[in-house]
Formats: sequence, C-alpha cells, structure tokens
Amino acid sequence: MKIGLIGNMNNNHFAMARYLRDRGFDATVLLTDREYPHFHPSADCIDGSHKVLCRQLAWGSAQSLRRVSGKCMANDLREFEVLVGCGLAPACCKRAGRRLDVFIPYGGDLWEATMFRPCRPQNLVVAWGAALAQRRGIAKVSVVHMSPMTMYERRLARLAPRSQRWREGLPMVYHPMYEPGQMDPLLAATPHAKRFLAVRSNCDLMLFSSVRHAWRLHPSDPNAKGTDRLLRALALVRSWRPGLRVRLVTMEYGQDVAATKDLATELGIADTFEWFPTMARRELMAGLLLSDAACAEFETSYDSSGVIYEALVAAKPLVMHRTDADYLPTAPPGGLCPALNGREPAEIAERLLWVADHTAEAKSMGERGRTWYAEQVARRTLDRYEALLRGRGAGA
Repeated sequence: MKIGLIGNMNNNHFAMARYLRDRGFDATVLLTDREYPHFHPSADCIDGSHKVLCRQLAWGSAQSLRRVSGKCMANDLREFEVLVGCGLAPACCKRAGRRLDVFIPYGGDLWEATMFRPCRPQNLVVAWGAALAQRRGIAKVSVVHMSPMTMYERRLARLAPRSQRWREGLPMVYHPMYEPGQMDPLLAATPHAKRFLAVRSNCDLMLFSSVRHAWRLHPSDPNAKGTDRLLRALALVRSWRPGLRVRLVTMEYGQDVAATKDLATELGIADTFEWFPTMARRELMAGLLLSDAACAEFETSYDSSGVIYEALVAAKPLVMHRTDADYLPTAPPGGLCPALNGREPAEIAERLLWVADHTAEAKSMGERGRTWYAEQVARRTLDRYEALLRGRGAGA
C-alpha cells in the first residue's frame, strides 16, 4: 500500500514521511506548485533524503486548481491508496474524483482558503472557485487530524461535521535528526554558523524566535503573533537587570519586520536584536540548539506549532502564551508540553529572567520537553497512523 502526502507547509509531511518509512510504510511527499522555499524538504535534511521521498506535482494552488484537469490530478494520485494532505488538498482530491483520507490543516487552509473574500473582478472566479471547492472537499474528508486550536474549532465543526477527529499533535519535526549530539553536522550545514557562535559567546542570555513578524493585526486574526509583547518584555528585562547581556536571534520574516525594528529602536533595545534572513529549518535548528530559551507566540493561545515543536525537539525551555484550561480536557496522557507561560510584557520578562537565573532547572525543563514530544506527539501519533494503515491492509 502506498501513501501519498500532499503539500508540505511547515515541513509537516516530510517529517511524517520519514516517521512512516521508519515504521516500514511506503510514504511519498507530493509537493504542490505552491510551496514556500524555506519549507521545501531540502531545507529540513542534510543527507539528500528528500530526493527519494518527494515528487513534484504541477498543481495544488488555487490557480492550478482551475487550470489543471481533474483527469490529470487523478492520474497523479492513482498509485496511492491512502491520501493525506494539507492546503488545498481537499479541493484537489475532490476535483480528481477522490476523497482525502486524512486532512492535516495548518490554519490558513481552514481560514483564508475557505472564505469568499473581496478581490479584484479578474480574480473572482479563481479565488471563489477555490474557496467553494475547498469547502466541499473538506466536507468529504474521512479524518481531520489537528491538535485542539481554539481559534479554528468552530469553523472546523461547520466545515467537517461528519469527519472523524484526531486530536494528537502532528510530529512535524523529525526529532532523530536534531538530537543534541548533532550540533556539529548542523553547524557545518549552515552559512550562519560563525554568527550563531559569535552571538552565543557574547551574551549571558541567548533567546531564539523564528516566529513570523506579524503583530499589527486585529487580535482575532490567527496570524497575529504578539511580537510587540515580547519587545516590551525585553525592555523591562533591560530596565530590571541592566547588566544582563541579552540577545534575541530572529529572522527578517513577516510583514511587520520594519515595524519591529522601529519599535525596538523606540524602546531602546535595538542592540538586543540579532537579525538573520529567513532560513531553512536545518539552519535555524543549529542556532536554536545554541540558545538558552525559545520564544513562541504571545497573542493567541496555542499548544502546538512548528515553532513550539522545534523548541521541544531542541530541548529548550519554551516561553509562550497558552491558556491551559482550553487544552487540558483533550491533553494526552502525559499532559501538556512544559512551558513558561506568559502573555503580558511583565509576565514574559519574569519568565525570561527565570531562565537566566535558574540554568540547571531550565535545562531540565527543556529535556522534559524533548521527551514529551517523542512520547506524546511522535510515538502516539504514529501509532494512530499505523493502526489506520494496517487496518486497510498495509504491510511493513
């Protein structure tokens, strides 16, 4: 039995394909015509394994959904008995006369991709046609696999009322590749190694944030990251502990990069920032492994994301906003992932100083996070997929 995984947002399906192959299943990542360069599978490996595990499609975007025939899509999918996908995979499978077996939404494919939003008249047919097809495709999905996310629950209930729901976290980071002992190969694979090492050697507290700079948005927008809260927290840290050398490693990634730089200057903390270009996961993981703590999002409460799971795999204490009460009812047997929870600047600043002042405890917390990910996310989720596949006759 062959498994096709359509799309690769956040490198989610490339990691899944590697985990499935480790368990003896024939899994292939089907890359669409709308993949982000920093999420390409080549950005998440150093051994060239993506050449074996991946195949390029000529469709997957809203434009190609209208342009490419359903027959062509059906031919591309014919050899795969089980289809797993994200993005517009539900719409594309419907056009191909197939049903997507497992839909793994990343957010935008449930939100923007299903909305009939205002657009230019010449784009109306493509945009609204894709939104309609996506809605119809999601309605026929057999399983929706998405860890609980309060921002999307109501919409998902409306779009896929009859689909089975899996709430396990998605193992979107292949943790065997990022063992703490892999530091040297990862540093050798990034052109940023010298700068990462220089930052590490010239500060007392090295923080890492690969979150997209998108914070001048309405709080109800799921893209709002709350980056400004982190900046104000860093200003408090400086005022409370002026002798502490703090550096924040971050990327020029997102619509509000310039606004972040302006706010940092206004707050007098511009020298705290170490700006890097958007980079591949294998590169940013090298910097993360050198850091003392990772910073996630501070606007919306989340319990899982690429940024969160990267921090857990790197065994780093995680500073983030999470409303635990929203996630405890559906938490795995091992509970929620360990996190230093804070949302307001003063709370965040206190968590950052705790990391600086309690190095042994912070290290232990990071190690617990890595174990939690391996057991509560990777193992439990792959057990679920293995049961599904073996139930359909897939052999090792």
